This record gives sequence, structure tokens and C-alpha cells, in this order.
Amino acid sequence: MNKPRRPWIAALLTLLALGLGHLYAGNPKRGLILFCIGEILLTVLLVLLIFIFPDFIIFFCIASIISSFAFLVFCIVDAVSIAKRKKENYELVKYNRWFVYVGYFIILSLISSIVSAGVKDSVIKAYKIPAASMMPTLLVGDHVLVNKFIYGIKIPFLRKIIVPGKDPKRNDIIVFIFPKDRSKDFVKRVIGVDGDKIEIKNKK
Repeated sequence: MNKPRRPWIAALLTLLALGLGHLYAGNPKRGLILFCIGEILLTVLLVLLIFIFPDFIIFFCIASIISSFAFLVFCIVDAVSIAKRKKENYELVKYNRWFVYVGYFIILSLISSIVSAGVKDSVIKAYKIPAASMMPTLLVGDHVLVNKFIYGIKIPFLRKIIVPGKDPKRNDIIVFIFPKDRSKDFVKRVIGVDGDKIEIKNKK
């Protein structure tokens, strides 16, 4: 059965999930390769850059956003180009079924969610300052990006350090889990390290 491929549908499906437009256009292998590049290689590149150049974390985050957008545009153009070449004459194959598209979308969305959660858990994560305890350095409502590689590389979700990093130093601003309520994250400044004695006078 012949059914022409519509370029606008290929573009829309690519927006929904990388590679989905290529699946529709009849080139699923290329779509999967592009998906892997988008979800794995770019993430690995971001991880390596943050680990090697931690002082430029903001720059690399902005560069990552721009690169991701540019890569998405490339994938859309590529899927549209393939669909145009098969616009007049395309013979449907087994994977050109609505339930295959839905299954592909669900599986790739799950993979993307897992990768994204792994990055947030072990690489970089944004936090919002909820209280005034860090004023005037950090104000209520400020957002901060935390480099989780600074003090060691962890296995995602397991919080087990596999490559030790540097030790916290005085005046570092750190984020840690509140011991009495592990659902809360605290943002504080380091005032003492191993071997120091901390003295509190008049609650100061």
C-alpha cells in the first residue's frame, strides 16, 4: 500500500520525540542514531566539560541549551528532507502503524526521563533558595545551579561515590540533605572543616 509521507507530520513527530519523525518517514535506524546522539553523547559531553572545567559551569549550561536547540532543528530538517523525498511514492511497512508510533514515543520518553533524572541526581541540578539564612549572598527566591561533580562522581540514584573529588573548603556554598528530614535540601556556607573547632557565642 502506497501512502505519501507528509513533511509537516515528520516535523511535528520529531518535536514530540527525536527519531519519531524519521520512523514515520521510513528511516528508523537514522532516527535511533540521532536519538542516541541527542540523549547520550550530548549528556556525556556536558558531564565531561563540567568535570574538567567546573568553574565554567554556567557557560557550559548555556552552551548545552543552545546546542540542544540547534540539534533539534537539525533533526527536524533532516526528517522533513527524508519525508519530502518520499512524498509522492512510499510503500508502508510493518512499523508504519499508529501503535508502533505510540510505543516508540513512550519508550523514548522513558529513556529521556531516566537520563534527565540521572543528570539531576549526579551531575547538575537547580535549586531555589527558600529562606533568608544566606542573605545577603543569596536572597529568597534566587536560583542556583549546583555542580554535583565537585566533591566526587556518584553512581546515579545510589549516591555511592566512585571517583572522589575535592574536599569542601571554608566559604564554599554547598547543598546537602537535612539529616532530620531527608526530603529537604539545605543551602549553607562552609564555616569549618575537619579538625576545626566551632564556638557559638550569643547564638552567633
